Amino acid sequence: MELWDLYDSDLENTHKSIPAKSKVPDGFYHLALEIWIVNKDKKVLLVKNSIDYSRRYPGSWSCVGSSLLSPEDPNEALERIIDQKIGVKIPTDNKIMLDPVKRDPHGYAYITCILFSDVNIEDINFKDGNSTKAKFVDKKELLKMCDNGEIAYYLISRMNDIVDYLD
Repeated sequence: MELWDLYDSDLENTHKSIPAKSKVPDGFYHLALEIWIVNKDKKVLLVKNSIDYSRRYPGSWSCVGSSLLSPEDPNEALERIIDQKIGVKIPTDNKIMLDPVKRDPHGYAYITCILFSDVNIEDINFKDGNSTKAKFVDKKELLKMCDNGEIAYYLISRMNDIVDYLD
């Protein structure tokens, strides 16, 4: 059974866990990782969520991401999530991890990871079936997609963290 570690309001690990995808108790958080893969051309990888209305943000474009599983740290989760979501092995050492940001009242805090690595689109394999397409976009196209409502809405407020790396 997959588990999430619980973090307190200061985002300190409580060393308690709950089953993954459970409701997080009030006053606690679990951690999620949002991975923005930026290639040598300063374009960011987006994946299109499948049209599955039982999941969040069906049909929207987003970054690669998922929750950390107990007892992972963000670096361990980074490699697992990339493999699970897009099925490729890429170097993960050239990255910037931003501080976690709480997302109330949803009971999680997200860590934005800007990963500088090249991915060949043809090598992508959506192992978990949650995504159906992938593409690289430049800063102008990313902002246009935000304005057009094509990007999962919860990510739009985070664009300032990303676009500076696309110049």
